[in-house]
Amino acid sequence: MRFWKNMENKAYNREQDTDLTGSPETRVQGMEPFWGEWYLDHRLGSGVYGDVWQIHRGEETAALKVISISEEKIPDERLRLEGFDQNGYHTYMESVIRQAEREYDTLCLFDNDPHIVQCEEGLRAGSTDEWIMLIRMEKLETLQDHFRKVPLTVPEVIRIGIHMCKALESCEKKGILHRDLAPGNIFYDVRTDAYKLGDFGMAQSMAEAHEMPEKAGTYTAPEVYRDNAFSALSDEYSLGLILYRMINDFRLPFQPLYPVSFTHKERSLALFRRLSGEAPPPPRILIRSPTEDPAEIAGIGAQVSPATIDSGRRLAEAVMKAIEPDPRKRYVSASAFRAALECL
Repeated sequence: MRFWKNMENKAYNREQDTDLTGSPETRVQGMEPFWGEWYLDHRLGSGVYGDVWQIHRGEETAALKVISISEEKIPDERLRLEGFDQNGYHTYMESVIRQAEREYDTLCLFDNDPHIVQCEEGLRAGSTDEWIMLIRMEKLETLQDHFRKVPLTVPEVIRIGIHMCKALESCEKKGILHRDLAPGNIFYDVRTDAYKLGDFGMAQSMAEAHEMPEKAGTYTAPEVYRDNAFSALSDEYSLGLILYRMINDFRLPFQPLYPVSFTHKERSLALFRRLSGEAPPPPRILIRSPTEDPAEIAGIGAQVSPATIDSGRRLAEAVMKAIEPDPRKRYVSASAFRAALECL
């Protein structure tokens, strides 16, 4: 078992016997206490390769990311249909763990950054057909959970943008491209009242950012889709598109304005038009008449009041610059985008 702990960029190793039999949940429970002092509370969420748990040490809580991959239950016939034999599948699955290790190593570069999710410790166990990796992280709220409790307002959208720009500035200083900005990767820290960027699983150094994602994501920049051209400006574009949705009733460019319904085909066409480089239409907050009831301008997106109509429109103008199809027309850097948001 390998053990990492972020402490002045030094890695520490230790060997420990671990029972990898039983279900993934049983195996994880059998590893308690984690790092000698942490215990499971309850599962927070699940993904393709594992779960996220809440853990505690006395009164202190944290999040435990568990990545568990096993080959033993994969039938040979299914492997063949995926184009693998056992050796090939072993190599592929090990690469998944390697990616998780890279994510942990990348996050450790941002120790104590106020706008990037903090990783505290990592641990890996493995055998010829089984991998388990544990990462202890600070416990944060998702955007979805946070805005179930408080209203999404124009000032708060601006604040999200400013905090994410600061996170991207930190990335630029480290020569890192995130490459996967999305609402699901933005978190809220109740303790510091700050938004933080997480999930660096797709992150690469600026010098090596050439691997195309498996599919074009909702927030992929046109130049990435068209030319596989990653840059800090493509991360800026993704952030701009996140903010665009918030002030456009959570609709993407070229989708009908709320409350008009749309089909899966129309959604796919809207994505194609955007990725093909067509200039996005302005968000709803810009095209509605200033004389309309402010409550009607935002629909189901960010709430608008008489006091925030003007700042909402100026926010929309700033966002439109960030999502220019031509990267040369965007803000020259995350710090320039932040400066524009801070002036609203």
